[in-house]
Amino acid sequence: MTTAGDTAQIEAWNALQRYLVAVYFTVVTMSATGFGDIFPLENFGFLTVIVTVVVGFIVFSYTLSVLAATLANHDAPKYECCRALHFISSVPFCT
Repeated sequence: MTTAGDTAQIEAWNALQRYLVAVYFTVVTMSATGFGDIFPLENFGFLTVIVTVVVGFIVFSYTLSVLAATLANHDAPKYECCRALHFISSVPFCT
């Protein structure tokens, strides 16, 4: 990686390297991971970070959705019981 003032080396990169670095900074920024003091220097490192962040985001999203579905269905048996009791109390000959 180069410093902000060293544009000669950046201009020497080919289109694939520029695209990969752009995707890297986009993914790291959108995931709120942050750049930090340690960053990849080669294409393989950029690809590894991109894949790791995207997979981590997918795993976190899936876990959060399973947790939300579990909490949403937590009171389902109680609701079914109340609905059955309400139905029974609405039958005329049961009162």
